[in-house]
Amino acid sequence: MLIMRKRRGITKLTAIVIAIVFAVAIIAGVYLYLTIGPGVEKAKVAILFDVGGRGDLSFNDMAWLGAEKAAEDFKIEVTYLTPPSLADMKPLLEEYAGSGEYELLVLIGFLWTTPLNETADKYPDQKFALIDATTGVERPNEVDILFRE
Repeated sequence: MLIMRKRRGITKLTAIVIAIVFAVAIIAGVYLYLTIGPGVEKAKVAILFDVGGRGDLSFNDMAWLGAEKAAEDFKIEVTYLTPPSLADMKPLLEEYAGSGEYELLVLIGFLWTTPLNETADKYPDQKFALIDATTGVERPNEVDILFRE
């Protein structure tokens, strides 16, 4: 007879999910606090999901949870966007970076690596955060956040 036992504690996947939620919230809040100060009414942050968008039960959904927490805790105005296709990612990123409207653009997932590499140097005053990937390039306006698997 096979007896199955429930595992106690958190799984690796649960730990990664928790880390993503807190990473997005903490990065947005601390970064904005340090760069623009506590006296700003509402800082603007854009969360750019990969083409899967919300509802993936993974990084996009966890980033949304983290951003909602940051919006609540740090008085951040958050905009969310999902590109319709891979081909739309770079033009969309350039549009948002060139607008000067957002203090921080948070890019969710490795699919943003190439668009970010092709865009970040053109907009040195725009701050970028790339979640779960790295461009392999050190830039003063970019932070890459990787999670151990």
